[in-house]
Amino acid sequence: MNYALAFACVLAIAIYAQCMKLYDAKHAKAFNRWHLAAFVASVLSLLLALRSPLERLADASFFYHMAQHMVLVYVAAPLVLLSAPMMLLLGACKPAYARRTARLLRSPAWRIMTFPVFAWLFFTAVLWGTHLSGLYEAALERPGSHLLEHALFFGSALLFWQSIIHIGPVAWPMNFPLRIVYVFTAMPQSAFLGLALYQTRHVLYPHYVRTQGSVAAALSDQHNGGALMWIAGGLLLFTVFMLVAASWGYHERRLGEVLDVQSERFRSAALTVGIAGLLFAAAVMPVSAASGITAGRMLYTIHCSACHAASLQGTARGPSLRAESRAGVDFWLSTGRMPASVPYIQDVHKRSILGPRQIKELTDFVMSRSGGSNTLPSVEDSGDLAHGRALFMANCAACHGATASGGAVGYGWIAP
Repeated sequence: MNYALAFACVLAIAIYAQCMKLYDAKHAKAFNRWHLAAFVASVLSLLLALRSPLERLADASFFYHMAQHMVLVYVAAPLVLLSAPMMLLLGACKPAYARRTARLLRSPAWRIMTFPVFAWLFFTAVLWGTHLSGLYEAALERPGSHLLEHALFFGSALLFWQSIIHIGPVAWPMNFPLRIVYVFTAMPQSAFLGLALYQTRHVLYPHYVRTQGSVAAALSDQHNGGALMWIAGGLLLFTVFMLVAASWGYHERRLGEVLDVQSERFRSAALTVGIAGLLFAAAVMPVSAASGITAGRMLYTIHCSACHAASLQGTARGPSLRAESRAGVDFWLSTGRMPASVPYIQDVHKRSILGPRQIKELTDFVMSRSGGSNTLPSVEDSGDLAHGRALFMANCAACHGATASGGAVGYGWIAP
């Protein structure tokens, strides 16, 4: 038994668990424990592929060598991504180190490497190139070449799977239809290569003639390895294809259910509160018809009180506004993110349903009850755009993208 390797694996798991504790201490929402299970499974799968009886069998048999590569590509690599290492690293480390990591994630080299088209082509090139070139035979004879081969398989698989598994910062997020096309076009690559190896009439790797004892045995072993890639590899990718399709359907179904339920609840609440607000406004209008605060109160009662409560203290559907600033209220209203059409769904920038005067009246009312800053900053042309860009790149671009185009940040949330 390799005790040094076993210690390294235990140490890696311990470091991951410690990072989870640091993450939980900094965030209100705890890091999901199934990520830890995925990380432990990825470590065990790497041990199975590289330091188990499978490693010794792979040196003597093409079939077992193919099985070793499939564990690296189709098991270990996706499990590593499912453990959300980038999200854990950015959330657990100190701000200075997080900024350095963010700079790496937005660098041109990283964006090129993680571009889905490049990742797909690189994965396919490694898959075909290693098996149909001299690198495979060299890897059987020289440990350095063997290490390079495994690094190529594992690295290309990580790039390939990160276009499908979106957990944490993703440079090029793809929607479900694109992910389905991505996996569908990758399925024939593994299957056709396996079929080509299965149909060969010549031994491609002389090393196995020596280990198997004869050309016939080596050719039979080569056919078995080709069949494994053809059938098992194709089946695994087809399973992933079905999982992506099922995830798409589940996402659409859950979104539809949430929209239906919440829309109905919101309409009922808005109707009830709206009627009460109109009656209340009618009662106080003669007293202070010219008051902007009164107009803002009516707008608040109709559009906001169902989620934020009549006295701004907040409810389960919306946070308290008692410490909100004028700048914050103006931002949410003027960008159309509020009033929310459907609670619990992330609001995006859209045309506001309120006019400028209504926004001012509603803001005046909120500020008459809020203890936040009543100053609305003005934007001037004297700012340093270069410095602002540097600040944005250091603090914001990891989630919102270098071009401020947004991106997925995990758990179904999107940085706008």
